[in-house]
Amino acid sequence: MDELQREKQMRSEVEVAIGTHGNVMTLMMNYFDSTYGLDFLVHTSKPDIYRMEIVNNQLKEVKRLWKE
Repeated sequence: MDELQREKQMRSEVEVAIGTHGNVMTLMMNYFDSTYGLDFLVHTSKPDIYRMEIVNNQLKEVKRLWKE
């Protein structure tokens, strides 16, 4: 997370795509919003895709992109 924040500080706008496993995705989401925890992880589909919008180190929007 520190590396992503350093990159964001160097640029006015940064878009990053990260491919990872559900548990790591949930940990990254939880870093910004503690409501994303074990219960969230258990209810995700495998695979799953989410888009997160982070502004000023605040999680502004989470949108599920995966269509079953």
